[in-house]
Parts: sequence; structure tokens; C-alpha cells
Amino acid sequence: MLFLLLPDLGHAKTTPATLLTVTPKVCVVEREQPNCEINLELHWVSPSSESLCLFENNNKIECWQQSEITFRYKAHIQVDTLYWLAHSDEGKKLAQTYVQVQTSDLKPTRRRLRSPWSFF
Repeated sequence: MLFLLLPDLGHAKTTPATLLTVTPKVCVVEREQPNCEINLELHWVSPSSESLCLFENNNKIECWQQSEITFRYKAHIQVDTLYWLAHSDEGKKLAQTYVQVQTSDLKPTRRRLRSPWSFF
């Protein structure tokens, strides 16, 4: 009788959606380098086979007519970049994800020549 009182979490009503993921999500660049070169793997799943295009900020990269794609892309980015999917005929964003650019501040460190303690 207890199962009738609990909500059915396994069969929640879902709306058709397109899922877009990117790996890696962060590109680390040294301060001296003007941009970050990164090999991205973008993966998306759509509820049906439809004509979708992948965009980097506002630039169209490529279009496909499939429900699931894994796409490898070599990106050259300088700032946080938005990747998004849209129907090839509409242009309305269906899914989006970001790749962040982080700058590392590597400070030169000196290695200690001797141990800080001694028996003698």
C-alpha cells in the first residue's frame, strides 16, 4: 500500500529535448599564449532524427541529419565559448554548452638545495 502514496519517479513526464555535452569543459592556457588550442568531443542526442547544426558562438560549424552524433573538433578559442545546436532552417537554440578558458599563472619556483633539517 505504501507504493501508492509515493510519486512515481521512474516514469516522470519528460518533454522531448536535445542534450548537448562537450569534453573537456575547460581549456587552460599560459598567460603568454594568445589563444587556446583544444581537441573537443561534442556529443548530442535528439529525440528524433532531425536536421541539426552545430554553432561555435555565432559561426556555423557543420550540420547533420541524425538523432545521435559524437563529433570531434579542434577549436582555437581565446575566451569562454558557447557551443549550441539549432534546426538548420529555424536557428532557434535547442541545446547549449560552454567551454571555459582559464589562464594559469605559473610562477618560477626555486628548489631547495638542502634539507631544512639535519642531525648534525
